Amino acid sequence: MPISGLLITLDRDPARRDAARTALEQHPAIEIGEGEDHRLPIVVDTPTSEEDRAVWEWLHQFPGATFVDVVYIHFDEDEAARQQGMKASGQSDSYASAPDASVPSNARGEP
Repeated sequence: MPISGLLITLDRDPARRDAARTALEQHPAIEIGEGEDHRLPIVVDTPTSEEDRAVWEWLHQFPGATFVDVVYIHFDEDEAARQQGMKASGQSDSYASAPDASVPSNARGEP
């Protein structure tokens, strides 16, 4: 379940900016935050990576948007797939609470 926090830079033309905002508001996977002038924070929340990719492609071809800044991205794997993968590898559920080894220890607040 991918979740992305993005900052959309909209066209400075008020008519194009308003049309872009209206289109974003109508997209079911997008929540709009409170923006200023031509910069608009959004959250994209999709159930699958494929749907997330489709939203990204749509945003990059979106009339009225001049730039998309990535603020945050989180990929949450499906719980059933995680459990199945753990069973197949012989790991216990306690693995889920272990620190993420891909994150350097100093980034986790550890020495």
